[in-house]
Formats: sequence, C-alpha cells, structure tokens
Amino acid sequence: MRVGELLGATYLVYVHTDVTTAVVAELRHISRNAHGGSVETPIGMIAAAPAPPEAEAESHWNATLVVNTGVRPELRSSDLPAAVADWLLAETACEAPLLVNVYEGRNTTFVQRGEIWDDYPNRHDLPSNDR
Repeated sequence: MRVGELLGATYLVYVHTDVTTAVVAELRHISRNAHGGSVETPIGMIAAAPAPPEAEAESHWNATLVVNTGVRPELRSSDLPAAVADWLLAETACEAPLLVNVYEGRNTTFVQRGEIWDDYPNRHDLPSNDR
C-alpha cells in the first residue's frame, strides 16, 4: 500500500486503489511525539473516478472527500479539501479538470459479515445492524 503526505506530513493518505478509472484512499491525521512515536487518527475517505459524460459538464474527474465529524475539530483542517485536490492531481491517475465534493458526517452504525474482532459484539459502542 502506498502512503502519501499532505499539509507538511500532518495527514497521511493510505492509497488502496490507484488505477486509470478509480482512486480510493483513507485519510489519517498523524500526531508525532519527540521520542519518535506517533498516533494516527482516521478522519476520512477519498474516492475518485472519471465523471460520466453529461451534456452540461465537460469531461472531468469527480472526487468525494468524506470527513468524519466524530473526531476532534482541531484534526480537521479547513485546508484539507484543497490539499486533497492537489495531491490527487500530483500523485494519482486523476487529471484536471477535477471536482472535489466534500461531505461531513459520522459513523452511526455498521454491518458485519463474518468474524472480524475476537471480542465482538463488545468491540464498538455503535449499534450493529448485524443479523
């Protein structure tokens, strides 16, 4: 897995997929201490693909940045959308023109299929929609 950096290495981008038709990545804030240790906090996801042709729009890439509002506000920089756009154009298959749509929200539930955690269902305090 490739890892990119944003905003002076304050954010890490873990690239899951980067092909000519799609980019999928996880966005994490990283806090480093003086002893070389660090803590990474997942704060969002990035998904991008060429937009389907439309009569009203030029051919372009369309990206979605989903930012988790459930993390501390100081971890969510207002410069993040522009930094994501610049990173997508410089480091991935995305090409200009590029439109980045930003969504904010928080995880409210989950669905699990198969064994994931040893201590399930006590792993999260989210309500499960598991069958």
